[in-house]
Amino acid sequence: MGVGSRGCDTARAEPRMAVALAAELRTESGSTSCRLVDLSRGGACLEIDSPVLRGREIVLHRGAMQAKGVVVWLRGGRCGVRFDKPIRATDLLVQISQSRKSQPRAVSGGANSLSPSS
Repeated sequence: MGVGSRGCDTARAEPRMAVALAAELRTESGSTSCRLVDLSRGGACLEIDSPVLRGREIVLHRGAMQAKGVVVWLRGGRCGVRFDKPIRATDLLVQISQSRKSQPRAVSGGANSLSPSS
């Protein structure tokens, strides 16, 4: 399996969409906050602070989305999760939309931009 530029595994059945969203990762031993780095209908790459074991069954929660799966790889504070069954396409689109709304937008120069006075 290859590793992409973001440190996430690149060998997968479906393309993943880059996101930047807070989520919750639950295991049989408890729950921890995490950050969704990328997401597809079949899995996700997560940034995690608390270690989780490869092969561990998990439930990923983000808003109304809930996905059961298994940790398939670990690397440098990130893990890859394969979902037991694909999430609904509408759930995927909602998460992508929310991620884009939370990203700061660049301000371009124009008539209303501030410029230093001489």
